[in-house]
Amino acid sequence: MNTPLKALSAICLAGAALVAFTPPQVANAAAALCDAAVGSESQELTVRVVYPSNQAGEIWVGLYADEEAFDAGEEYRSARIPADQPILATVFADLPAGEYSLIAFHDSNSYNDFNSNFLGIPIERYGFSNNPRPRFRGATWAESRFELSAGTAHDVTIELMGAGG
Repeated sequence: MNTPLKALSAICLAGAALVAFTPPQVANAAAALCDAAVGSESQELTVRVVYPSNQAGEIWVGLYADEEAFDAGEEYRSARIPADQPILATVFADLPAGEYSLIAFHDSNSYNDFNSNFLGIPIERYGFSNNPRPRFRGATWAESRFELSAGTAHDVTIELMGAGG
C-alpha cells in the first residue's frame, strides 16, 4: 500500500475513535468519506501451495504488504497449514486492494524456522508468489509481487522448490 493511502487509512481509523462523541449525521458522513477514499471493499486471497512428497510438519505462508516489509522479513499476515495433502490452501480475508508478495516454506521438522545446512543451503522446500526460480538467492519483491485489485477473485499458487523434504 502506498504511503498516502496508509496515512489516509490511519486518519480514518483515528476518526473512528471519535465517532462516539459526534452527532450521528456527522459520524455517518465521515465514515462514508473514509470508505470512499480508502475503499470499503475488502479482498480475499486464496493461496494454494503445491508442496513436496513429505507430508510431515506444516507449510508456513507469509503475506507481505510492501517492499520494505518484504526485505525486512516482516509479514503483514501469516498462516500455518498442516502438511497432510499434496496441495494445500489457506485464505487471507479482509485485505485492502494493493500490491502484495508471498513466501512459503515447508517446515517439515516443526521447528518454526526455515532451516539450512552449515553452508547456508536450504534443507526445507520453499517458494514465492509468481514462482520465480532465482539461483543462489531468494526472490526479490519485484519478482514476486502481484496486484490485489478490488472486485475480482484472487487465487495464487506457489510451487515449492529445493532439495529439502
